[in-house]
Amino acid sequence: MAGDEHGIQNAGNTAATYHVFKYKSKFPMNKERAKQNGGSFMINWNDVAVEKTDKGKRRAFFNKPTSLEKPEMHTTALNAGIDSHAPNMYQEEKMTLILRVNVTMNIGGSFTRQQQVIWYFFPLA
Repeated sequence: MAGDEHGIQNAGNTAATYHVFKYKSKFPMNKERAKQNGGSFMINWNDVAVEKTDKGKRRAFFNKPTSLEKPEMHTTALNAGIDSHAPNMYQEEKMTLILRVNVTMNIGGSFTRQQQVIWYFFPLA
């Protein structure tokens, strides 16, 4: 939640990744709504149920009001050679993190092949 202190310590002996999103909304934040819905939180990857789909796998992390209106986060793991969906225009902003490499994305009609971990941000047009 905006204004909360955050940090993490890797208690294991393998590498860990920690992502922090810092952004400024064009709309006023609602800290009271965030508090009513649990405030800041961390999610353990292994605690999130895996849903098998016809295209691969999906994990739904959250879809609840925060200080922002109602962000949603999920992961998609596609089977080899499968498109996630037809090209479309999103009605909301979208962030995409490519964790496993060797994917091709269609962005604005241009195909971009990614072979590294990378973040994409798609703002409203």
